[in-house]
Amino acid sequence: MKIENYTEAPKKSLYNSGTLEDLITEISTNVTREDLRRDSTVMSCISVLSGYIASMSLQLFKTREKDSIRINNDLTELLKRPNILYNYFDFIKEALQEMLINKEVFIKISTKKGQVIGLDIIKNATLFETSKQYFVGGMINNQTVKVNYANCLHFRDSFDRFKALENIIATKKSVSKLINRSYDSNLQNVIKGIITVEGEALSDDTKIYLKRAFNKVLNSGEDNIAVLEEGMKFDSIQGNGVQSYSFAESQVKEILAIQDDKIHQIFNVPKVLTSISEGSYNLSEAQKSLFIESLLPVIKMIENEMTYKLLTSIERETMYFRINYESILRGSSLDRANFYKTMKETGLMTIEEIRAKENLPYIDGTDDLMASLNYVPLSEWKEYVTRRDTVTSVPSGTEQ
Repeated sequence: MKIENYTEAPKKSLYNSGTLEDLITEISTNVTREDLRRDSTVMSCISVLSGYIASMSLQLFKTREKDSIRINNDLTELLKRPNILYNYFDFIKEALQEMLINKEVFIKISTKKGQVIGLDIIKNATLFETSKQYFVGGMINNQTVKVNYANCLHFRDSFDRFKALENIIATKKSVSKLINRSYDSNLQNVIKGIITVEGEALSDDTKIYLKRAFNKVLNSGEDNIAVLEEGMKFDSIQGNGVQSYSFAESQVKEILAIQDDKIHQIFNVPKVLTSISEGSYNLSEAQKSLFIESLLPVIKMIENEMTYKLLTSIERETMYFRINYESILRGSSLDRANFYKTMKETGLMTIEEIRAKENLPYIDGTDDLMASLNYVPLSEWKEYVTRRDTVTSVPSGTEQ
């Protein structure tokens, strides 16, 4: 049995043929940082990273002799809504999106009588030096501003992702342009059907004849009936309910899929977190990988910058900011309950510490470590049981 394609399609693989790649290379494409905002995969990765960090609570701590306690003051109240337009979540998410696209973001710190009264993201920001001082120029609410660098939060990414993304986005833009053009005939070949022939192999002349004959039938609006010789069978791909397969389309999809995989790698974001179709992945493991590879450096950068710029030198001696990232590490409610039960019963955590990890308010009388009396060393077990029975037994003659 021999199978022949109804129409000829390129037989080389995507990377051996060079047909589509040559066309993509020929299309000149300039890439700017604004193109990152237009790419759905880039923005999905950025949204995941910024959203996870923004959803974590920012907390202010004060050190004591043996430990640190969480405190609330006017500054922590302000950070719940840094300005009249944004709450904390939206503010941090937008700031981090700007940082991930532009490598850095500057945030103006407004003060009054030494107290922080507002934070505003500076758009189109530029850092420059004047008279041996650094300033940040840009736009806030469509108004031009010039702010002393000392009065700005400066969030910086670990590296400029645009440089890593530039060629990838250029390729995707070229493919997009190519799709909008009319492909040449070599890229438009569609496999409309398959001829199956039993017996000996067909000669080249016979193959050409059959292809031309079926092409005339399929493309004719009048005579659309074909006669097959004995041992021949024709299966229409479209007629069997199978989607018509374009070789060029398959190449385009493969190229775009490879570029999207590279984008996820650059941001260290598992695909399961940006696509609901990746249901076979373990979300918990993906979250841990994301946290370790991408979130922790950004979290530490934010903590350090806020501690240094929002607190006075005297306050920094005993106070510091921390972002509570426990939520991304903790498992299901049942897993956490079993973990806390074990930690409490073995005297490793107080009830107050457990409540703090669950972001529950403090309750008096929950600071003591507790341990179960159900476990004693075997060497003391007999003595313990005897003593317990003596205490719980009723002495003779005392019945009421």
